[in-house]
Amino acid sequence: MEFGGLGFVPFFLALWCTVWLSASYTLTITYSHAPPLMFISEAGNYYPEKIPFKIGFIGMSIATLGLMFLQYKFIQLHAEAFGAHQPKIQKVLLALGWLSCGGIVILAVCETGFYPLTHRIAAFTAFIFGSIYNLWQAIILYKAPGCGRAICHIRTVSCVMALICVVICILSYKI
Repeated sequence: MEFGGLGFVPFFLALWCTVWLSASYTLTITYSHAPPLMFISEAGNYYPEKIPFKIGFIGMSIATLGLMFLQYKFIQLHAEAFGAHQPKIQKVLLALGWLSCGGIVILAVCETGFYPLTHRIAAFTAFIFGSIYNLWQAIILYKAPGCGRAICHIRTVSCVMALICVVICILSYKI
């Protein structure tokens, strides 16, 4: 959805995530703190890679909160174009999105070595609520005026990828 020329923000956020995750992962492998096939959360257990890991997660969460709020306000301002029920649905979706961002912050702060259960619960909360948020936004905004379908397709793909990650994570804990 274009917010008066702010369509670049989701792409910048995706680029930001890719850069800091790659930096954390590269530092972890370079210093031999974890095997090459690891959970990304293991990058946050060791110094110096825990610094970009935590800054990246918290920065992503804050930027995502702002983006979600901008989208909520945009839809509130243009409620007649989206339909009467949209602002109510957007309030629920905003709450789910913020729960997801809260899970991301807890995920960054609670390292797997010290708080494994809290870390797992935060990860599942972030993935599941984030997936629900993105899937419903993609469904609602698919044919909305001013909304690019490419963004809706990207949201749907990211939702499916997050759910696949949750399934893989659950299966790996059981194995």
